[in-house]
Amino acid sequence: MDLATVFPSSCNTCSLHGIRANSHRSKIYITGKELRGYLDGSVVAIKESDINYANLQQEWETNNARILSWINNSIEPSIRMHFSNFTSAKEVWDYLEGLYMQSNFAKRYELENVIRGERQDDKFVQEFYNVMNRIWDPLELKKLAIYQKVCEEQKLVQFLTALHTEFEPLRGSMLHRSPSPSVDKVLSELVAEETRLKSYLLHSMQTQYVLVVTQRPQFLPLAPSRGTPASGNFLSCS
Repeated sequence: MDLATVFPSSCNTCSLHGIRANSHRSKIYITGKELRGYLDGSVVAIKESDINYANLQQEWETNNARILSWINNSIEPSIRMHFSNFTSAKEVWDYLEGLYMQSNFAKRYELENVIRGERQDDKFVQEFYNVMNRIWDPLELKKLAIYQKVCEEQKLVQFLTALHTEFEPLRGSMLHRSPSPSVDKVLSELVAEETRLKSYLLHSMQTQYVLVVTQRPQFLPLAPSRGTPASGNFLSCS
């Protein structure tokens, strides 16, 4: 779960699955409040040895309490009843993250099956990419950098495998590139190739049409009718 998936006070009470749906809006909200550090641990409680301890400690406690209040007001009671064991927003957030990861496994399994069944069919490349992207989006979790790379490579294989056979030459080239490109990067090449293929097909159809129209039937000379004198042969009276 994205650390930025925090809950603005205007958010309705959410179940664990509802948290993800508000991820983008919440990310903007918490970034605007400059409080993300309270969730990811980069902002910690002040030590008594720190200069200006009293003022800094009050600021930390106020912001920490504000975030805890947002979370409590936005999570359903069956989940927030466990928050009494924690004192910091980060502890609560780590707890929610663990819950989300567990409950996400079944959904991830379902989405992986959907991805394996997707094919381009009669969709344009851009349309097919949009379909796949909507499936990939819920699978986006907080990942380590190395895992992000593996996921990008997996997306590339999933997308290219489901394309039409007309893209086979370009598909082979993309799969053998090092380092592997992202799906976003190869999309423009695929759209350009799709445009080229459509233009080539249209040109071929026009050429065939011209050839058919320009061909003229060849007529054979008619044989003379029976009883009709051939040219140059006249009946004479003797």
